[in-house]
Amino acid sequence: MPVAGDTNGYAFPAKRHPGGYDDGDMSIFGGLLCLSGEAEGCELVRRAQSRNGQFWRSPARADSKTDDQFSGDQFKGLAAYWAGTGDSDSLEKYLDSVSAKWTPYPSKATNIVKMYNGCTDDPGGKCNIIDEEWRWLNIFAAKLGVDAHVPTDAKDYAAKFGDPVGMLPWKAIINKLGYRSHLVGVEIYISKKLGIADPRLDAAAEILAGRQPDNPFFLYLARGKDARVADLVRKKCVIDPAKQKWTQWSWERTESDHAWMDSMGWDCIFMINNLLN
Repeated sequence: MPVAGDTNGYAFPAKRHPGGYDDGDMSIFGGLLCLSGEAEGCELVRRAQSRNGQFWRSPARADSKTDDQFSGDQFKGLAAYWAGTGDSDSLEKYLDSVSAKWTPYPSKATNIVKMYNGCTDDPGGKCNIIDEEWRWLNIFAAKLGVDAHVPTDAKDYAAKFGDPVGMLPWKAIINKLGYRSHLVGVEIYISKKLGIADPRLDAAAEILAGRQPDNPFFLYLARGKDARVADLVRKKCVIDPAKQKWTQWSWERTESDHAWMDSMGWDCIFMINNLLN
């Protein structure tokens, strides 16, 4: 499987194309791999955290000068990582870094409401911590014994932003097929791995599977270790080691993209782990 390296020589999962490696979205994929039982995914996310507590898109980008440091999409990899490892130290450091960086929300409100941010430099607001992120941060802070590090005004996240779980069936319906619907699937996946039972999660999973029935990840969310899921994985994970493009996490693409032809390989390891565990 393709790997890239950081400045310390650590090799971590990455995408590969004829011109080199792409590590721009690896925190989410590393976290998913971690939760599926792949130790290399756990180590990827662990090493993507700076000493100041901030997380980055990959270990090779930590403490870089890029203004595209992280995003809400990548945060889902952190949630998967904490679910898979119970790493309370990294969570505590992250919460402390987030708590120290906030802006008024809305910016001209008379009564200041704090919008917290997870990046040191984020002019576009990609690192703003909103409903889904605060749901996970509160869940893991309570689970791992660091809830004192959650800002007081972020504990009732549903009152501030709305109920993120209640929105999942709607997002499963209206989100465009591709990476946006995959993000809904990731929310469902982490919740189910934690043993969270909620009919709204089941409804969202059924909707995703109905919209894209040949996506083994979506079908797995709805059916579990089903024979049809295993059959789809076998068919789509026949990888030619001589191919030039290893660029896709196939399950975040539409069927018409035929993304499994350019699979990065790690997406297949993720699904195989889930079927074997």
